[in-house]
This record gives sequence, structure tokens and C-alpha cells, in this order.
Amino acid sequence: MTKFISESPNLEFRWSLERYHQAIELGLLTELDKVELLFGEIVAKIPVGEPHADVLSDIADFFYERLGTKYKFRSQSPVTLPNDSEPEPDFAVVVRRKYNPETGHPKPDDILLLIEVADSTLKYDRTQKAEAYALANVKEYWIVNIPERQVELHLKPSPEKGLYRSLSVHEAGGQFMSPFCGEVEVDKVLPDEV
Repeated sequence: MTKFISESPNLEFRWSLERYHQAIELGLLTELDKVELLFGEIVAKIPVGEPHADVLSDIADFFYERLGTKYKFRSQSPVTLPNDSEPEPDFAVVVRRKYNPETGHPKPDDILLLIEVADSTLKYDRTQKAEAYALANVKEYWIVNIPERQVELHLKPSPEKGLYRSLSVHEAGGQFMSPFCGEVEVDKVLPDEV
């Protein structure tokens, strides 16, 4: 009898970007499959709760009021990164241009700022997501930390090490200076306190 699956515990399957895109094109993965690709692994996305959704709306309002239509704002849409990764950050500010099949999703050179809104995903956003974004040389990455009511500002990526050399934490009621968009009041991107 022929065995089709190796019993070797070291055998690990990794998805390439090309294979992931083929699965989407063939309908094997659809919009109903709430997943993203990170380091060659298909990862399930956590459903968005009410505070998370509200924060995303506040973030969109904040950037539209501040920057108008100078840049493109994407919410929970893919960005294509090296290392077989195509995460769907909660919010991205990217250069304004038309994307087409040839250019694809925004790539690191198109990305000005990425934001993850963390309630139940805080550890994942601080580790795997931060590593993927630093490896791709994303210059500015925020984690809007809902439970602790703060914004974590990650700057100065080290692509060779997969980490950010600068991390500052800004509490509710405070402000911080974003290299991309200037002074930010933390409360503008947090949900109202209950």
C-alpha cells in the first residue's frame, strides 16, 4: 500500500504567495474564508467585535480629517510582503495609485503606515505581525491596544533582525509624534471608556 502522507514529524508545508493567489483565483479560498498568509502559513483571522469595529471607524475618520484624499486608506485589506506573507492589517495608509493585476496589492514601498487594533490579538500583533512588518521595512507600525487603552508606536525597523528598534507606549489622554502624520491625540483612536 502506498502512503501519501509522510509520517516524518519534521515535514512542514509552507504556502508560497503564488500558490496562495492560485488558491484564491481557483475559488479554493474565498471571502468567506477569514484568513491571511503569514510566513507561508494560512492563519485564521479573529472576528471583529464592536469596540474593534468602532476604533476602525475612528481611525478612518482621523486620517480623512487630517490627510483628505492625498493617500489611500485601506481597512482589513491585504498587503504583500516578502517571506510569503500577505497579512490583512486592520488599517493601512498607502500611496495613492490604482492597483491592478500587474501591480497587485500594496507592497512595502507603497506602505506609509500600518495599524493593528488589538483586543484579543495583542500577543500576535506584538510578535508575528511586528516581525513581518519589520522584516518588510515598514517604517511605522501602531498597535491600538484596546484593553490597556494605549497606542504602541513601533519605529526604526531592522529588516535583517525582524524587529523594531524603537517602541514607545502612549496612554489614553496623552499625545505622541508620528513621523508620518505629526501629533496624534491617543483618545482620537481609542474607543470611549465605558
